[in-house]
Amino acid sequence: MEIVCPGSSLCVAHGDCIARQLLCLLIIKEFEKCVSNLLNVCRDGDKMAPSVEKKMAELEMGLLHLQQNIDIPEISLPVHQIVAAVIKRCADEGRKPKVADFGEKVEDSSFLNQLQNGVNRWIKEIQKV
Repeated sequence: MEIVCPGSSLCVAHGDCIARQLLCLLIIKEFEKCVSNLLNVCRDGDKMAPSVEKKMAELEMGLLHLQQNIDIPEISLPVHQIVAAVIKRCADEGRKPKVADFGEKVEDSSFLNQLQNGVNRWIKEIQKV
């Protein structure tokens, strides 16, 4: 179902969005009537009216975009086993983990490379969104 606002050049609303229909039928239509009346009385308003009409059209488009279904892909951010173990141990002790809690692992290039690869995977996963 499509509703076209009577007398409005700004708005074409779809029947499944009540907010857009209200905006269209009540606010925009009334605004256009007021602008028309004001322009007949005072020519100073014709500089501001197009700006307000543009903002109302942007509002309508924003409501339309909110109405649309957007699928956000589910991402997986796995935590390295050693990091998870250190975090759990520190949580059990009631304190925040520190770099020193990793012991010799902070000097292990293999461990650091694994962490870097994990971070790179996280970055790729997050960029999907």
